[in-house]
Amino acid sequence: CIAHDAEYNDIIKVVTRTGHSRFPVTGENPDEIVGILHAKDLLRYQGSNHEDFDLFDICRQATFIPESRPL
Repeated sequence: CIAHDAEYNDIIKVVTRTGHSRFPVTGENPDEIVGILHAKDLLRYQGSNHEDFDLFDICRQATFIPESRPL
């Protein structure tokens, strides 16, 4: 998981360490999923100034399926 207030360099460390391509982004509470981060969306910030980086700008909407819904 990636915290909603994580810095760009911290996110890159998690992405490279784990090797996953998608990460849940958590809110104030670790059980609160506010979006999904795709690792490829970080590429546009590579080699640029990270001061304008905002995780919510590249975070995608999470899809929730109720437990009662048959698959």
